[in-house]
Amino acid sequence: MKSDNPPIKHHYIPAFYLSRWAVSGKVTEFAKVYGGRVVSKGKAPEATGFQERLYEMRGHNPAHAQQFEEHYFKPVDTMAADALEMLYRHGHNAPWTAKSRTAWTRFVLSLLLRCPEYIETFRDWWHDDFGRTAPRPKATI
Repeated sequence: MKSDNPPIKHHYIPAFYLSRWAVSGKVTEFAKVYGGRVVSKGKAPEATGFQERLYEMRGHNPAHAQQFEEHYFKPVDTMAADALEMLYRHGHNAPWTAKSRTAWTRFVLSLLLRCPEYIETFRDWWHDDFGRTAPRPKATI
């Protein structure tokens, strides 16, 4: 199903995960500012750990450009949120199933790959690698 309002705020650290560290509804965000100084600020989990259009497929029809976020990360994060809630409720006695184990594993692996620096590296590699063309093979008769 195509969304009429596709998401452009892409969390590389999902809000459901950050919210576990919230105090009074806020997590501490650290940022390096002009001059190299580090400052901290309390923010809602939904207001940090994201970059607009991070997973956007640039150059594609706007109706399809956000599909990676909608069809990959949203389901990964939704299933992981359920698995994390189960873990918090039951601790080491959580009733893990193949589905919940897979959901949590997929989420943890996604955290290793979804940061802005890696996404940009992947974009560069993709354009460099797929931008090259090989000579067309000659037809043999």
